[in-house]
Amino acid sequence: MQESINKALSNHPDIKSFELKIYKSKKSYRSAFSDYMPQITAQANYNPTETFVFPSNGSFQTIDDDAWGAGISLKQMIWDFKKTSSKVEATQLDEDISTLSLKEAQALLVNKVKSLYIQMILQEEAIKVRKKDLEAKEAFYAQAEALVQQGLKTNADASRFLSSVYAAKYDLAIAYSLYEKAKVSLSLYMGEEIEDNVELENELIKQNYTVNNKLEKEVINNNYQL
Repeated sequence: MQESINKALSNHPDIKSFELKIYKSKKSYRSAFSDYMPQITAQANYNPTETFVFPSNGSFQTIDDDAWGAGISLKQMIWDFKKTSSKVEATQLDEDISTLSLKEAQALLVNKVKSLYIQMILQEEAIKVRKKDLEAKEAFYAQAEALVQQGLKTNADASRFLSSVYAAKYDLAIAYSLYEKAKVSLSLYMGEEIEDNVELENELIKQNYTVNNKLEKEVINNNYQL
């Protein structure tokens, strides 16, 4: 079961979607918070054909120069009437919401995987029971047919046992169908195909469970959506 849960949490698209939302929120937070950081700008230019003009003795003179120019400017935000701080708080809140949404999705997914896993175990056991039941019904029908040949039973009696055989086959087919349905559903949640000869933890359905009187309070306290 734990292997099924781990694979579902790793491969399910809903979980990946919430993880990307958290990643996006973190990037938005860093982007908004960066407005508090000093902004440094470096500039440089070069023009080999540029000349410089300056006045000298009542006339203008020109000189050639290599035309190199460079400079650095520093800008620091001091106060913007809480615009940046509000943006930072909003992105942090968005990240918190995304984190809680991820936890909620994970909890629901784990519960669904456990439910499907238990369904597979129950239907696997049901198949065994239905097979035994069908064998018994077929044996009773064969016995009734033999008694009809001996004149000890009527065809109506044999038909009644034949009807029970058909009902047992139907119940067995339903058990197979429900098992396959649970297996296919679980494989979709896990993101990989489950082998036909998979071994399940059958002891999970043989445990003793007790109802906690504080269950409702625990559910409310631990509900991520709330």
